[in-house]
Amino acid sequence: MQGEDLLRKARDMSPDFQERLKLVLQGGLVLAQTGALAIEHMENTKAADEARNARRRAHNRRQIQKGGVLYASEARQMVKTREDAEVEKAQKQLHKAQVAKKRIATAAHKPFLDEIKAAYKARCARQAQEKRRSRQQARSQN
Repeated sequence: MQGEDLLRKARDMSPDFQERLKLVLQGGLVLAQTGALAIEHMENTKAADEARNARRRAHNRRQIQKGGVLYASEARQMVKTREDAEVEKAQKQLHKAQVAKKRIATAAHKPFLDEIKAAYKARCARQAQEKRRSRQQARSQN
């Protein structure tokens, strides 16, 4: 708005002065726009630098006895792998304990199961013998 006011006031001046004033105002506008872009670029660059520094801090490096530098992300992965292995080992031990418990329970019931099987066989044998007798009696009566 200020540039337009200056141009209005310069109408009474010479055309050469008006042209030069117009060029100065245009140059000032270009400089203002360039400055605004530079500030925006600088803010973006500063934000990128801060983000980069944050990533560097997140990837904390520690020297270990063997193998060189250890990043925090690698250490977290190693801990997770170790915990997964421990869980898997515990699951295997639990499964073994459950199998052993089942074997013990089966062994405790085995005498009863054997007795039941023997009684069933004896019953089947008696029934078969009774059928044979009844058939023999039926044949002898005929």
